Amino acid sequence: MSAFNAPFEPAPPEYEWLSRDRAEVDAYVADAACGFGINAAASRSMLAGAAVAGGPAKIAAVCSDLPTYLMSGDADPLAGGGELIELVARRYRDAGVVDVTVERYPDARHEILNETNRDAG
Repeated sequence: MSAFNAPFEPAPPEYEWLSRDRAEVDAYVADAACGFGINAAASRSMLAGAAVAGGPAKIAAVCSDLPTYLMSGDADPLAGGGELIELVARRYRDAGVVDVTVERYPDARHEILNETNRDAG
């Protein structure tokens, strides 16, 4: 997970990729349930699950009139700076979902609800 921190000014404990709000990052680090690594088996399992969940069959099963709101920080390294959110939106639209809205929050990182601009929009 440390690779996600590469675009940001590293400061111990290197979780700047989560948020620009230092208090939120510090709270994350202090939480015993946070900060764990992901081993190779867990990574494979997560990617396999995402492939199924994001596959054409699952997306085609979504009601075409279901309003869908996708949000991401445009500095979220996990979402490719928001590009992967645009890909998900395109897949939904291609499957016939007619009301897909994408909101990319400027400069926000991964945890947009714990970001400095969390009240925007």
